[in-house]
Amino acid sequence: MRLTARHHRHGVLESSLRPAVARMSSSVRALLEGDSVRVGGDVGTGVVRRLMELDMAVPWPDRLPAAPALEDLTVVVPVRDRPAGLDRLLRALAPRARDDRAAPGPPVLVVDDASADPRSIDRVVRAHGARLLRLPANRGPAGARTAGIATVSTPYVALVDSDVTLGPADLRRLLAELADPLVAAVAPRVRAHSTPAAHPVVRYDQRWGALDLGTVPGLVGPGRRVSYVPTACWVARTEVLRGGFDETLRVGEDVDLAWRLVDRGWWVRYVPEVVVRHASRPGLRAWCRQHAGYGESSGPLARRHGPLLAPARYTVGGLVVAACLVAPAGWSTAIPPGVFAVTALRLRGRLAPLGLPPRSVLRLAAAGLRANLEQSSALVARYWFWPLVLAAPSSRRARRLLVRGVAVDLALRLRHPADLPLLALRVVENAAFAWGTVRGLARGGSMRALLPVLIGSRAGPRGSSGRRRPARQKYLSR
Repeated sequence: MRLTARHHRHGVLESSLRPAVARMSSSVRALLEGDSVRVGGDVGTGVVRRLMELDMAVPWPDRLPAAPALEDLTVVVPVRDRPAGLDRLLRALAPRARDDRAAPGPPVLVVDDASADPRSIDRVVRAHGARLLRLPANRGPAGARTAGIATVSTPYVALVDSDVTLGPADLRRLLAELADPLVAAVAPRVRAHSTPAAHPVVRYDQRWGALDLGTVPGLVGPGRRVSYVPTACWVARTEVLRGGFDETLRVGEDVDLAWRLVDRGWWVRYVPEVVVRHASRPGLRAWCRQHAGYGESSGPLARRHGPLLAPARYTVGGLVVAACLVAPAGWSTAIPPGVFAVTALRLRGRLAPLGLPPRSVLRLAAAGLRANLEQSSALVARYWFWPLVLAAPSSRRARRLLVRGVAVDLALRLRHPADLPLLALRVVENAAFAWGTVRGLARGGSMRALLPVLIGSRAGPRGSSGRRRPARQKYLSR
């Protein structure tokens, strides 16, 4: 296993992926070999499991066990009236060898979710030798995937949207992750197709796409750095997913299923070294409808998963940082530096005896401050956008909160001044998401989708019911 943490004296590990430190016993330190962790025996396996749960270790790509053959995997492609995208995907899945010894590609099942022009889908499917399952009525993405998985006989299944492009090598790499018996599903990084002279929303998606979850690998789950992975592309165990999607959810079904798998004790992994491409919506109106759909899922998901869907999770210190968005001008600029200084001093007092250097303490304090600013600005500029817009004409405080929230939200994403005109679409994205959230609440969603929660410093992971799950003691006690 590859260690993704800095090893300090006294056996202290500092994660390079997220703000976290852990103290290792001498028996655990004996398993560390440079930037690797030796796996072997119950103790070694338990240590590796715990380090992976803390996002301090990930598998070495070139040391994974041999991946299952592609014949053991069926690719299920739900589609509705996207013959051009389907054709591009099926071409990419075909073997690309220069001789006749090419290994066969994976079997592909296309699920036509009641297309308006089914013959165009049929022509593409026959041209590439795939199987076709035609649904008599539209069942939505969850229903189409469920129908496809029900007919799969292979032990593994890949769920790939028709607007996604990937190849057999990508599937083999993702399959290798399933050698770990705890992993139920694995997902790659999903980035927008790079096209020259593209529409502004396409160029925005290439930089800040909603499906692009970044470059940091790790486990997926509520409260984690990567809280969900889109089912635009999943590779998973067939029996685990069989009947798993909630067909009443037209959007957000990926969040719901991933969190229920995690709640049952499975692992879902995000592997950004594998990058697949997806097509962005072709125009501003379609793009806004897409993001409104994302927002509309918030209310129904909050009914199922309660406080796990909270748009922000605060400690007392985090609430103080959030106060800078609404405090008078003089106080607002002094609050973040003050919180940073207090946090750094407290961490220094607790971590200095462990041998953690001052720069690491400052790094942890800065990461915590940034995380609080990110969630606070997103809460205001994304989830509370329309209520604040309606209140702004009559409330000075609402105007102040909205303007500061939007400004901080944009500033945290800005990398170069030339990006500013394009980044203005972030406001449009947030407005569309917020409108979808309002619609979802109007259709019976839970208000928890808009309400932050206060957590204690010792709050642990919770299941979908909101109850705290017991830790895996067989790993923690090693």
